Amino acid sequence: MKNANSLNSLGISLIKKGYHDEAINVFREAIDLKPDFAEAYINLGNAFTDVGRFDEAIIVYKKAIELQPNNTTTYNNLGNVLREKDLLDEAIIYYRKAIELQPDYVDAYYNLGVALGYKGYFDEQIAAYRKVIELQQNNAVVYNYLGVALENKNHFTEAISAYQKALELQPGYSLAQNNLESLLRRLSEQAKNLSRNEHKPL
Repeated sequence: MKNANSLNSLGISLIKKGYHDEAINVFREAIDLKPDFAEAYINLGNAFTDVGRFDEAIIVYKKAIELQPNNTTTYNNLGNVLREKDLLDEAIIYYRKAIELQPDYVDAYYNLGVALGYKGYFDEQIAAYRKVIELQQNNAVVYNYLGVALENKNHFTEAISAYQKALELQPGYSLAQNNLESLLRRLSEQAKNLSRNEHKPL
């Protein structure tokens, strides 16, 4: 006789093998057998997310939170799906909730920073990325995106330092290298234009 736990395990195995449609059916069967099975809802949401069925993922993640309100991963996953749907304000709420429940949740801080950047909230984005670095000091990717956020605020010296730190941590990191070179070129052009303007005859 089938039971919900074994079906949930089967669904996870199917996802790992890439059989998402089959996994979705299995998770649904597990939920039919055990309607308060939060883990099956979470895994169903993951399966929906993997195949781009974001509206359905949002529904089942919210149900999982209703059943298991302290699962920080679910808040973060829901935030990611909402961000994919460009529902940024709601995504930010769920990332903040994940952080409230788990103040050292690096992924939630990073994802919060991404969403804040999309909204143009660069000061808050910078704060979120700095928190990631505080918790995970060797993260070259976050130093690069911190550089981008600082550049957006015209904090050019700090942006250069962030890009350089990213390259120090990950030599050959092309994205950080390109961002650094682009910023240095831009600053050089600005300096040349300023110099030309200063030497124009009256």
